[in-house]
Amino acid sequence: MAQSQFDRLRLAARWSEAAEFGLLRIEQKPQDSLLWVQVPPVAVLAEHDTIYPEVCRAILELYRKAPMPENFDRAFKACLLKRRAIDMSELPLNLIPTTLDEGKVPDYVRPWIWSTRALLAYRQGDAELAVKSVNQSEQHTSNLFYDYFHAINLAVLAMAQHDLKQPEKARTALNEGQQLLTKLQARDRFNPDTLIAEILFREAEALIDGKEQPKESDSEEK
Repeated sequence: MAQSQFDRLRLAARWSEAAEFGLLRIEQKPQDSLLWVQVPPVAVLAEHDTIYPEVCRAILELYRKAPMPENFDRAFKACLLKRRAIDMSELPLNLIPTTLDEGKVPDYVRPWIWSTRALLAYRQGDAELAVKSVNQSEQHTSNLFYDYFHAINLAVLAMAQHDLKQPEKARTALNEGQQLLTKLQARDRFNPDTLIAEILFREAEALIDGKEQPKESDSEEK
């Protein structure tokens, strides 16, 4: 019931209602880490003061209870989609660099983890490390899902280069990423990674253009 309602409302872009059912589904099926990717972007798009932090903390608590290596990247990314959503001290911050440095993950997962490390570095205020991590992720161009993490990387890169006082590079990354995002939205508008890229590009555009981030309003169900 909760899963079908979550899927129906998400595909109707009724973000607030979908987020509530998504959180319920996480509680009902804590072992399903795919929900850790699906629900957080919906919760961000809901533009609700409490639902996204609540989703983050629920996922982190589940990860602490069962810290499987294949799940930690999803747990991290779930909590980095919006600045200051939670206290960064709640995250096991050394886990990503340790995992990458010690080569504990399969090659096909590494570009995703480097991408998450880039976003983590940016959230920590280390724009230089964010750029370096993006570059590491971008070495994996043959990965089947390259377009998705490439789009996320470009959003992070645009924001990091803005912070490094490199406006032309920031604008180039923003423009290239927005063009790619348009293609991904046409391909699969509601793919979780497409939604994550959309969220980050909204933030990047607002930052670079000096505007407040727009609020997402739920669409009417057709």
